[in-house]
Amino acid sequence: MKRSLDSRFLEKILTDHEIAFVKRSLDSDVALWSFWACKEAAYKVLQKQAGGVHFVPRRWSVQYLNFPDDPNGVRFRTDGCMDAEVIVPDAAPVHAQLFFSPNYIHCLATDTFRRQDEIFRGVQALPAKKSTPYSDASSFVRRIVIRRIAAKLNLPEDTLQIVRQPAEGGLGTPLLYHADVQSSVDISLSHDGRYVAYAFIL
Repeated sequence: MKRSLDSRFLEKILTDHEIAFVKRSLDSDVALWSFWACKEAAYKVLQKQAGGVHFVPRRWSVQYLNFPDDPNGVRFRTDGCMDAEVIVPDAAPVHAQLFFSPNYIHCLATDTFRRQDEIFRGVQALPAKKSTPYSDASSFVRRIVIRRIAAKLNLPEDTLQIVRQPAEGGLGTPLLYHADVQSSVDISLSHDGRYVAYAFIL
């Protein structure tokens, strides 16, 4: 909270237009993290499409599609959703959908709006450490996704595995394997603070 008051931080990740939007907004922190969530989600899409994408959020522009360009007197809904486009130099626009709650912002990004209807998604708070057998947020969200996909496809959970292969600069995107064979199910996992989030397309 209150990172929206940090001008140096804003100048690192937002365009001039976005900075002005945040400063005029009645919900400046929500506006800031909405822009950030869109850019971070768009980066995942572009990495899956081509790889080797450099994340330069200051040069990426988020345009809300159903929200006033001037936020004066307008509040973000904490129980709704909003559509946006992320404009990235030398790339096709990435379509984003933001979901708001009083405690978090969740963003889904896709190459086309058509795909939004195909996505299964969820956000869940991490359980208290003493009540979970999982050692960290990453293993917790993987287990949730495996359970949901297994139920959707009527498969035993122990035949599914999520793997991240080594890639340039770290690990690649998570891939779902069924019986040691890579599947065509597209998954995305994230965690921040007290929450984990996931999305997948069968």
